[in-house]
Amino acid sequence: MFRNSLLTLTALTGLGIALSGGPARGQGADKASFTKLELPTTTRTAVTALKTGEAPFVKAAARKVLDEMMQYYVEKLTHPYMFSQAQDFRAAADLEFDKLVTQFQYFVIVPEVSKTYTVEQSEYLAEFGDAFVTAFKPVIEGNPERIVRMNVTRLLGVAAKSGAPAFGTYLTTLLGNANTAPEIKFYGFKAAEGLLAAHPASGTKGPAHSLKPADLAALLKAIESNIFNPTQVMSFPPGVDPKQPPPELAAVVVYLRREAIRAYAQVRLPEVKANGQVVALPAYTLARVAMSDPALTPAATPAEVAEAVIGLCGMDAGEAMMFDAAADVVGTGVITFAKLRNASPTDKSIPWKLYAARLGSAVTAWKATLKNVAPNRAPQDGNEVADKAVGDVLAPIEGTGSKRTINLEALERTLTALRNKPTRSKTLFRNDPTTAIDKFGAGR
Repeated sequence: MFRNSLLTLTALTGLGIALSGGPARGQGADKASFTKLELPTTTRTAVTALKTGEAPFVKAAARKVLDEMMQYYVEKLTHPYMFSQAQDFRAAADLEFDKLVTQFQYFVIVPEVSKTYTVEQSEYLAEFGDAFVTAFKPVIEGNPERIVRMNVTRLLGVAAKSGAPAFGTYLTTLLGNANTAPEIKFYGFKAAEGLLAAHPASGTKGPAHSLKPADLAALLKAIESNIFNPTQVMSFPPGVDPKQPPPELAAVVVYLRREAIRAYAQVRLPEVKANGQVVALPAYTLARVAMSDPALTPAATPAEVAEAVIGLCGMDAGEAMMFDAAADVVGTGVITFAKLRNASPTDKSIPWKLYAARLGSAVTAWKATLKNVAPNRAPQDGNEVADKAVGDVLAPIEGTGSKRTINLEALERTLTALRNKPTRSKTLFRNDPTTAIDKFGAGR
């Protein structure tokens, strides 16, 4: 885990974000005082009983032990020995942060669709999230050491996988703030990725989420602001046009924006409704990225297009999405990805085969969703595009399947035939002109 983070930090530093302000205060701090900080056995036992549902949930008592536990982690993460060790680049086995994360993960419930959870466990999960935010929000926003703020945001990513509502509220504020430091946003997007992928602890099957619809929509809006507004991602020096920044700053925007898109793509709902009203259209946001909306500045990269297509294919069918339009989006995204790959096949910054494999898997899985879609929503068009996208384009890039030559023309012909159909929907959602797709798209 830590070595991966070092690679991330190195990349961000190379993109112009200085993550270190010199040696951390207290470097070489006394290890003995750090080691003495231990989670009391009584607290560990009490929290474990709440997590497993073996103890009755009494809010005041539960909050007391959760606050005690969170305070322990605050003290460990802010201790000088913790962050001074990180700057020593020690072997992974010796890193206290990794040990701390392993210990912390034990107390996190990551709901699974196939499991049943008690009411007490659901209450524990919600209180756990609130206790975490209460304890760590001041650290993320006010601790003087950047490495401490980053480590805590990384721990937030572990906790957010629980889907606890408090994380939605806090991440909406954190990611929606243009003044949030880029490195904090990076790990904030990772936390949002885990949160948006979470299932409710009720064990509900399907696309339901633990966040209330209005809260889910607010979080999506905050993430979306980072996708389409470069000044939301980072600040720019005076005189620099955020829509046409120099290459080194454009690289920073794209690096962080990709994480925002990947987080956003975890949403399983194509549309979000609150009180019967549509409050967010995640499918259309991803369609804009997949079809290279000119509003994306700098222009969408192959990785971003791929992440958007993968997210769209992973969504529930919904009630109003039209799959001839969705097929156009998916096919256009695959063509854009493949053309960019053909233009720069030796570009090692993009793992082409890995992305082709992920795309192929997502598009293939999408066909299972199409099986339950009514004929008047054109699922057959989705199937035709999926077959051509995988068989003629993605499998050859990946190096699998019976074909070894990329045949973009076959997929393009399929899309042309689809677009020429008199009955084709020109909007992603039925009769919703705000979701028109013909104004976008490479290959138009």
